[in-house]
Amino acid sequence: MFVPQPLSKLTLSTLSGQLPSSDVLTVVCQVNPANDMNQGGAARIRTKNALSALTVPSLLSEAVLDDLSEAQHATRSRAYFLWNEHGHLKGQVVDSQLELPEIAVYGPPDLESLYFALESNPRSIIALVDSEWERIFEVHLGGINELYRLENVMENDYGFLEHAVHGPTQTDLEGTDPHHDSSRRLISRDTGNDGTQEKEEQQDQLFHNALVERLLRFRQVIPFERLLIAGPVRARAAFKAELTPGLEQAFAGEFAVAGDSTPAQVLQAAQSTLEAAQHNADQAILENARENGFRGPEATLTALQEGSVYDLVMVGNGSSLPVWRDTQGYVFAVYPEQGISPLTGEAVEGLQLRDVLGDLRQRFGVRMHFLKGDQAQQLEAEMGGLAGLSRHTFAAFGKIS
Repeated sequence: MFVPQPLSKLTLSTLSGQLPSSDVLTVVCQVNPANDMNQGGAARIRTKNALSALTVPSLLSEAVLDDLSEAQHATRSRAYFLWNEHGHLKGQVVDSQLELPEIAVYGPPDLESLYFALESNPRSIIALVDSEWERIFEVHLGGINELYRLENVMENDYGFLEHAVHGPTQTDLEGTDPHHDSSRRLISRDTGNDGTQEKEEQQDQLFHNALVERLLRFRQVIPFERLLIAGPVRARAAFKAELTPGLEQAFAGEFAVAGDSTPAQVLQAAQSTLEAAQHNADQAILENARENGFRGPEATLTALQEGSVYDLVMVGNGSSLPVWRDTQGYVFAVYPEQGISPLTGEAVEGLQLRDVLGDLRQRFGVRMHFLKGDQAQQLEAEMGGLAGLSRHTFAAFGKIS
């Protein structure tokens, strides 16, 4: 029935311009059949119960329920944005390989779950290196794509043999083996008179430099926040020694994996390193907020709306923090006296912080950081669940220079 779009910044930008401003059914469902919470038709039951609590045209709710079976064969989470246009079903559907927080609302379209997914999952690049091949993978939004392969075979005196991989999916690359041709080895080892250790080391250094150059080119078109290095220990160490200062700043960890691993195997091997990198980045943000930030909901929201905050740091997706908004869009962290905005003289509306993030993004260009686990608990205990960083105090974080 629907043609899903993959979650991306482009998809989100397109949706923002296409969806009606009201009377839209927004439903986000976790449909991964491998998840225990979805066994025995539980995903359908949860979704049906959530829809039953809404006053929504049956045309829309039935369309969601009718599509769930197909969704469970295609993705981990599916987001529906449906509306009734003169008796005809209209809609947009977005798939994600992440397990997104579930929601069901009817009214203005609620895109916050998609923003949350994009902003809490920074793009990482994995450079997988060994003596024969160097490969580049992109990890983003729960998926992995192989982008590039460089073979340690000199095409001429100046360059190595390149294998560009044009937009493959993980499935496309399953079962491929970059070591498929055992006769193609280091050129210095194929040439009897030049097969010295020194010659091999020089070629390896050139080999690593070639991949560094490719990474720098990729960064121009595929901005990434983190660089992970994978492969055998000696190859990783040799490659790290060739990194530029900008790539050194992006370096976030390393792990062992065979050079001929499939993308799925690389992603599995990378999980603990990716999690540690995220934890370290969140810890740096938390410590910066402690030392330099605006602390607490009232001080932070006031400074934000005065134009002094560039980054908001919050617990989870902001759904646990109550706020109040007046008719002009000003957001209060404390309930105004008698529920009347001192700015407009009119009544304020009680909401959750999550509900106003879209407006704050648009009006102030603020970036969001969502903490979880023990760091979220610390933010809650020390700063009431919300902190703000100015453009100046955050300059050292989240950049690759």
